[in-house]
Amino acid sequence: MGTPLAIEVTDLDLAYAAGIFDGEGCVGLYTNGLIRHANRSITRPFNLEVDVANTSLFLMEWLYDRFGGTIQTGSNPAEREHFHYLTCYHWCIRSRQADTFLRLLLPFLKVKHLQVETALRFYGEKEAFERRVRGKNRGLRVAPEELERRSILSQRLRLLKKDVS
Repeated sequence: MGTPLAIEVTDLDLAYAAGIFDGEGCVGLYTNGLIRHANRSITRPFNLEVDVANTSLFLMEWLYDRFGGTIQTGSNPAEREHFHYLTCYHWCIRSRQADTFLRLLLPFLKVKHLQVETALRFYGEKEAFERRVRGKNRGLRVAPEELERRSILSQRLRLLKKDVS
């Protein structure tokens, strides 16, 4: 199913993580800009990413210990001092780790269930495509139809994020 988890995770852990993710998390299909190839073709790679933001470093470390990823400080120190903001932390996972995390949480999600289903569909199709072409085309230049399909799923996810009720 993907990357092994950092430690054994119980159903109670998954339910708790789902609640955190439903309330404080975000799932996205993001591009890392354009890649220009030697044959003058251009591709726009999409990546699956999960982010949870919170002012509790303990919570971010709890997620990190169970699911891996990275923790970053999210707010500007000068802004925090001026406005007396607490430090905001971001826990982030990408690609296969994000896929594993979302598949584990899916049965427990209430708010972001459709968003996660869309993101998982995208990632599953992307992985299947890459498995099909691996070894045949080292550059993995994606056909325009495939890019269009990925773009449509990315747009659908964006719309689902706006319609959370």
